[in-house]
Amino acid sequence: YKSDTHFFFHKSILGIEKLEDLIGFNIGIIRGDYAVAYVRDRLPDATLAVYASNKALFDAVQKGDIRVFVKDTPIALYHMTRRNIRHEFKYHHQHPLYSNMFYAAVKEGNDDLRETISRGMDTITKDERAAVVRRWMGVSDTKTRDVLVIAVADGYNPLSMSNFEGKPTG
Repeated sequence: YKSDTHFFFHKSILGIEKLEDLIGFNIGIIRGDYAVAYVRDRLPDATLAVYASNKALFDAVQKGDIRVFVKDTPIALYHMTRRNIRHEFKYHHQHPLYSNMFYAAVKEGNDDLRETISRGMDTITKDERAAVVRRWMGVSDTKTRDVLVIAVADGYNPLSMSNFEGKPTG
């Protein structure tokens, strides 16, 4: 799965077209995220507001302490949707800062399973992938009992997280 990273900015900020336009703002970012090195390399004079977690970053975004931030796009959209603030922020859909690929992870040496998963992912359509992403982001009404559960560390939303009841989801 290809995941883009964008910079997001409050809708009241005008004239933001490229990364360089963020100079002068406190740019919200997660400690240890690749985005830290990416922004520092391209904007060495930028002021970064570094947060320990997605929760801390989006708490600051929701309170209005941060009006500009850099985040993996599906994760940002998930958190903003969940907090009902997505309509308050913009990003340039067609111009990601960079993209990462997520791959199926299997136990080392289990090439048969890795190949099966890869073949399966190659057979689904763009629309089906979009439906999966919508479901990850909690915007799907789909109800099904045919659920594949994959365990991963919590806190990498929307891929792994806990729902409002504290149950694993993603």
